[in-house]
Amino acid sequence: MKRKRIDWIQLIAAAPITLVVIVVGGMILYYIQSEKPKLVFERPETLPFTATTGRNFAIYNVSFANSGRAATTDVVGIMQVPGALIEQFGIDVHPALGWTHNVLSDTLKIQLTEIAPGETVRASFLATSSNTLPNTPEVSARGPEGVIAEERSTVKSVQFGSLATMIWAGVGIWTVGAIVGVGASKRVKKRVNKLIGTQPELDHDLRQSVSSDAHKQSAPSGDRS
Repeated sequence: MKRKRIDWIQLIAAAPITLVVIVVGGMILYYIQSEKPKLVFERPETLPFTATTGRNFAIYNVSFANSGRAATTDVVGIMQVPGALIEQFGIDVHPALGWTHNVLSDTLKIQLTEIAPGETVRASFLATSSNTLPNTPEVSARGPEGVIAEERSTVKSVQFGSLATMIWAGVGIWTVGAIVGVGASKRVKKRVNKLIGTQPELDHDLRQSVSSDAHKQSAPSGDRS
């Protein structure tokens, strides 16, 4: 019983170390992955205006950023309000950054030569429609080599979900290890007890065999005949 208790204490004591190793390993992996460019965008909700006469309108704000640790080039960002008409727009870009734009009815497209790490590009535009306008526009962006922008709120949720997954995986691994370890300990203990239990019988048989041989060797020749 005492041996079983010590095993549990050791397993429980090892749990925090296991979790720390898993979390630190995940953080190191995330840091290595963040060495690449990572495009993200934000599109906060707006409150469209409903006109009593004429067309409805809304002002939308969108931002693109590089949250990675390497610059990305030839970035294309597209903002769209299906069925609407983009009438006015403004783009906030660093003066040294080359860029072009194109407006086609309900779509605003911007092309950027480069977005450095930590750099943000903002766009604001006025859209009108005879129909009800959405609270957010449709947004997409991509760079070279398959770099596709993700919405910032989604990125945070994925990162938190990955960390939680790693923690739960660590707990699961430790639990399985604890169960297997305790089971193995019981089996080993049972075998050891079995061997210890049979040892007196073996010693008794061995003593009888030795005594019998000694008796035969000490007996006179005539007796053995």
